[in-house]
Amino acid sequence: MEPGVYYLLFIIWALDLSRLYLFWRQYRIIYSTTIPPPHLTGYIDSITFAEARESMMQKASMAMLSIVFRVCARTYKILTFGCAVAWAATWDIAGTTSSRAVAYNVLALFSARAPLIPLSAAVGVMSGHRTVNQAFHQMITEIFFLFVHGLVTAMLTMLLINMTDSYSGLLFLILFPISTAIGAIFTVLYVNIIVPQIHDKLSSGPLYERLRLITDRLRFPDEKIYVERISTTDIIDTNSDITNAYYCGILGANMVLLSQKLVNEFSEDEVAAVISHELGHWYCKHTSIYFGLTALELFLICNLLMWSYGNEWLFRVFGFDLIKDPPHPIIGVFIFVTMLFPLFKQISTMATGQISRYCEFEADRFAVRLGEADHLKRALLKITAKNNAFPVYDPHYSNVLLTHPPVLERLAHIDDSQNM
Repeated sequence: MEPGVYYLLFIIWALDLSRLYLFWRQYRIIYSTTIPPPHLTGYIDSITFAEARESMMQKASMAMLSIVFRVCARTYKILTFGCAVAWAATWDIAGTTSSRAVAYNVLALFSARAPLIPLSAAVGVMSGHRTVNQAFHQMITEIFFLFVHGLVTAMLTMLLINMTDSYSGLLFLILFPISTAIGAIFTVLYVNIIVPQIHDKLSSGPLYERLRLITDRLRFPDEKIYVERISTTDIIDTNSDITNAYYCGILGANMVLLSQKLVNEFSEDEVAAVISHELGHWYCKHTSIYFGLTALELFLICNLLMWSYGNEWLFRVFGFDLIKDPPHPIIGVFIFVTMLFPLFKQISTMATGQISRYCEFEADRFAVRLGEADHLKRALLKITAKNNAFPVYDPHYSNVLLTHPPVLERLAHIDDSQNM
């Protein structure tokens, strides 16, 4: 067995067991926190808090089960040379290496997704969220969509094979500037064309005048503040959207979008504080940072995809016989995507999460400098309550796995910023 097998298993177990430990710590916090923290007194009632707590406990439990299942499945697949066995099985399905590569990718999809369908249905029944009939219909629906997904996967795989046959692994490096440019162009189109069509500009009134005090001071165009357009469904179902706001912008195209609930249910000062935070992202050029990080991550991914195309070391580690039954070079890419990319994504998410947390804290500090500290604290508490978000997090879990700091951390940071 190749030494690389043991290195790979060590990385898989180290990363997944670390995540399992962090989720276990968070589960303990949730389990031991049975009443709302003092900060939320008057903002959230005990029943709503209990519902948020129960929901978070279920999510943490499912996350831990998912991690255990994933690490065991990956380990079994590596030690039994599952990728090589799957490739050998395609011999009876297709003839050419290209058609076998298509069959391999579809089989990989089915083997990964199919076992989860009855598991998900069983969990739904046992947790009381679904009846047996509902679970059965859910299974039928998911099986149907799995076959549709398989058909689409087969067509896209054939297209990818045809393209790599022409450009080899360089195709993935060529895709980097194209994907980056498309992302930037789409963001500009979204801000300048799509958002004005599907949402409404903030109308004149007391809130508009309150926000103008901030936008004029910062020289941010107030016509670029939009409010979610309410639909007939939203009027009937008041829980159809969440209370939030976000800033989006790049290359001079900027906008802030407010949810209807934020505008309707928050005071003018609280909305102004939220806007101040979002404009902090604009003023501090956080979207440029995010775009740069995304481009860097995409560049690394494209290089790794190019490296994995036809990589003999990768084939040997996963047990392929390069002499008797050499795989199509694209199989190396599929192995990377299914076995190695999740590891890369875990590491990159933890790294970018630290930067994202810093940006959130910096945007909060910006709002404090604008004199909105007390209003922002009230707004954050109300947003947490109205979104039924569980507010208490283990500090290690929060620092490593959350891209946005939880509300209690943000309140403490705002207090520290006021005292500076």
